[in-house]
Amino acid sequence: NPFMALNQAFFFEATVVWIPSSLLVDKPIDILHISKGEKLCSHAKTLLFIDQGANANVNEVTFASDSQECLTTSAIEVFLGKEAQLNLTKAYAGNLTSFHFSKVSATLEQQAQLNHFGFSTSGNVVRHEVQAVLKEPEAEIHLSGVFLGNDSASVTNHVCVEHQASRTMSQQI
Repeated sequence: NPFMALNQAFFFEATVVWIPSSLLVDKPIDILHISKGEKLCSHAKTLLFIDQGANANVNEVTFASDSQECLTTSAIEVFLGKEAQLNLTKAYAGNLTSFHFSKVSATLEQQAQLNHFGFSTSGNVVRHEVQAVLKEPEAEIHLSGVFLGNDSASVTNHVCVEHQASRTMSQQI
């Protein structure tokens, strides 16, 4: 994916969230990326490490509604340890001249569960990609989303789930 290569080459800082083993985070963790101005590029990277038995809710939101002719890329990398659970919401709000490319990459160990909800409104071109590897038995991923565009918008979603172990489960809505 050339846009994720662009993200890798030009991201300035990464947001890192690490939830230690058995910790249950009861309040959501909100990560906001706000693009404002004309003809700008923004490249966000988020790393989520949820250790064994931990549980968290993370919301990542990118706003580019006030920007004109902007390009935003977002790369989220998720690592779920054994019996870890993550509820992840990835949202984008753009305008008719904005371009947004995002990818969620996830690796799930035994009995880990990822619930991912994707959401976008508007944008000239919006592409959301999910790539998940269910490495060990009983890992689960549940994918859902709502993607709104207008008559001239191009909105695409690409999903690839690799079931590398027995008794893994994936669901898409």
